[in-house]
This record gives sequence, structure tokens and C-alpha cells, in this order.
Amino acid sequence: MEGNLRKIQAEKEKEGTVRREILHRCFENLIKVFPPERIALLEKETERFLNPLRSQLMDGLEGLLDGLLNGDRGLAERGLALIMSLVAIEDVRPKEALSFILKMRQMLPTKERDIEEILLSAFDIYMMFREKIYELRVKERLSLNGGRIR
Repeated sequence: MEGNLRKIQAEKEKEGTVRREILHRCFENLIKVFPPERIALLEKETERFLNPLRSQLMDGLEGLLDGLLNGDRGLAERGLALIMSLVAIEDVRPKEALSFILKMRQMLPTKERDIEEILLSAFDIYMMFREKIYELRVKERLSLNGGRIR
């Protein structure tokens, strides 16, 4: 009985190590969309309250990964929405913003179909946030110019 418990515990530890490695690699791929000075901060400062952007990106990645691994589409999409809300602020093309998801296929080959579906959802979510940003910019410009676009 005790041998079985040790075996189960060893398997759980291995799963945790693999999960952490996948999260780390996904994070490294994701932050490439940010400017170099921000990448340096994202890599350097790991304290949750000193680096809220990193914290939010990691929370999103954890939700995305756990959702994929556990077959929970809702969890995966909530994590994805959090990530895309932060990435959409950057001035990057959709293919750059979503490239980290394509790289997940290499890390999780058994989840390739799920990752492809998530990729399509990511595009929709990313574009929704970009449209919202554009709308806010137009409203701001209109308010600054007395209701006229110049």
C-alpha cells in the first residue's frame, strides 16, 4: 500500500514538473510580442505584486493549459481571454499575437485538435479586443475634437 502511495506521489510530482516546464516555455514564446524593455521586466521580476502583467499572463496561461489538459474548454477560453486582453494592447499583427498557441502543438501533440480550435477562438477574442481599443480611440478623439474627426 505504501509503495503504491509513493508511486502515485512520484507520478504527481513528475506531472507537476512537466506542467511547469510547458508553462515556462509557453510564457517564453508569449512574451516575444512585447517590446524588449518589457520582456526584460517580464523575465526579471517574478513577484506577483511587483509585476502584475507577468502575473496576469501566467494566470491566463495556467487556465489555458489546465483547460486543454483537462478537457475544460470554458477554463481554456477564460485563460485565453485574459491573455488576449493584454496582448491586444500591443501593436502587433494577429499572427504574432497568436504564434505562442501554434508552438503549443509541439509541446502537446495529443491535444493538437483542441489547440487548433483554441487558435480559432483566440483570433476571434484578439480581434474583439482590438476592435474595442479602436472604438475607445475614436471616442476619445471625438471627445477631444468637439465631436468632429480631424
